[in-house]
Amino acid sequence: MQPALNVFITVTLKQARPADDGRLYYMTSDLQRSTAFILRDRVTASLVGKKRKDTIPFLVFGEGDGIAKRHHLHILTVIPPDVPFEDYSAMFREKALRLDWVYNEIDVRLIRPGTDRVLIKYSLKEGLDAFIPEASFVPPIR
Repeated sequence: MQPALNVFITVTLKQARPADDGRLYYMTSDLQRSTAFILRDRVTASLVGKKRKDTIPFLVFGEGDGIAKRHHLHILTVIPPDVPFEDYSAMFREKALRLDWVYNEIDVRLIRPGTDRVLIKYSLKEGLDAFIPEASFVPPIR
């Protein structure tokens, strides 16, 4: 049986950032996707190690256009039962804030049992293109 999704995270992304050459670079959907992929890779590797990182469900959705709404990520995942919520939240924030495009607004919340589908629907409110498969891991159904 697969572990139930038990945490919902919103990560606000920087809308632009200066490069070393002084130019200003703006957030794009490609940058949003690559930031999400790196974040998943680092968080799951930190929890279970590099060889087992594809064992934790991690669903990532992107939202925002940088004009009317800030770019941000919605993430549904699993906190392993042996990891206290406070420790997970601190680890996630520490990993996320190391990334160039992550802004310092990160909201980590526990999911009430049975509400994961509502949160997935919420994360897809702008359409199926919001799902970022290359940054997600959906375990096979057993």
